Amino acid sequence: MGFLKVPEFYRGKKVLLLQGPRGPFFWRLKKDLEGFGAKVFKINFNGGDLIFYPKDCTNYRGDLEGWGDFLRRYIRERGIDVVLLFSDWRPLHRIAIEVCREMGVLVGVFEEGYVRPNYITLEPRGVNGFSLLSQGKLNMEKLEVPDTFRGETLPIGNPFWFEVLWAVLYYLAANILKPVFPKYKHHISLYFPESLIKEALPWIVSGIRKIWYMFRERNVKRKILENLKGKYFLVPLQVHNDSQVLIHSPYKDVKDFIIHVISSFSKNAPEGTFLVFKHHPRDRGYRDYTGFIKKVSHEFGVSERVLYIHDAHLPTLIDNSIGVVVINSSVGFQALDHNKPTIVLGKAIYKQRGLVYEGDLDSFWREANSFKMDRDLFLRFRKFLIFYSQVNGSLHKRVSRSSHSGLVWEDHNVTECLRVLHTAHLEIPEVQVNA
Repeated sequence: MGFLKVPEFYRGKKVLLLQGPRGPFFWRLKKDLEGFGAKVFKINFNGGDLIFYPKDCTNYRGDLEGWGDFLRRYIRERGIDVVLLFSDWRPLHRIAIEVCREMGVLVGVFEEGYVRPNYITLEPRGVNGFSLLSQGKLNMEKLEVPDTFRGETLPIGNPFWFEVLWAVLYYLAANILKPVFPKYKHHISLYFPESLIKEALPWIVSGIRKIWYMFRERNVKRKILENLKGKYFLVPLQVHNDSQVLIHSPYKDVKDFIIHVISSFSKNAPEGTFLVFKHHPRDRGYRDYTGFIKKVSHEFGVSERVLYIHDAHLPTLIDNSIGVVVINSSVGFQALDHNKPTIVLGKAIYKQRGLVYEGDLDSFWREANSFKMDRDLFLRFRKFLIFYSQVNGSLHKRVSRSSHSGLVWEDHNVTECLRVLHTAHLEIPEVQVNA
């Protein structure tokens, strides 16, 4: 299979952008695509979309019920070839994906990276539990990547403060321009006064808490990193409204997961071992489980063995742990990269035989030390995953002077992510996906 160069793929294509991540990513992506010879269209749905994509766009002012018919006409009248969007679980995007499937239009879904911190995800039709890679079992014997693939990575740095800025501007604009989009209903709280409390304000709070936790948790951090090395299990928590939790897991929410983990740990973990919960940085302004974890730990009689921390160097936390327990967080993939025993309790791309522990959680506490993953298999799987679904770059900031969008076109094989869009809707090239 030869390489399909990015300009060749997009030259002459008509590309429609729907909702992107909060911020200017899609506006910058438009400039990249036009540079490759594509004609780019955009549909906005609220004031937050509009402020970051203010011209050369269509503002959809209808309701969800009329969206499918509107999109069909839009695609037909303009001859759209490719639709790109961010996040596949939003109601507008679920409808759009189905419409595109009906009409034979290629769909590319952006999402936060499976492999972090230096990648974002680009897959056809859906990501995570909706990914083509999750529709069946991969034939691991066919995880072949051409020798010409370099897989070089340009570090993206920390985009946190960009995310804060874009989020605040997005919610402010959505509220100020609400009369322009009167029928729009967001997938999460968007409009004041509710969104001021639930969405915009937490991003400001998150910045304040980040500084506060540096001081408040310094003793806890020291205890974990200096005194408990090799004695604790790490449990990275996910964002409270993460679709990975709400849609692709057996838990109704993060609290449900916490109860399950502490309950199992209290009954089955070896004496002298500890449990460390790590808060998700993007949930810092929304949730604090300090009181809840203390209460549940006390109820199960393990309050002295359970710790909770918001900010710490994640690779070090992973390296110093016995093993890692996740629902389906990308941290689970990082743990595999660090060669740590990992159990996945939800649905995940990397939940493959030979990579993760396949027993139940009750057994994991006792057997983690003896579990050995297939390191060679992981390295082949990682290379395959990057080759077919990961793009070096950032959704929130520019990282390369030669790219407007934040995607590092020259340093990563974006072309093969796009080749999947170009060549198949129902199967992955060179990989068997069993129904």
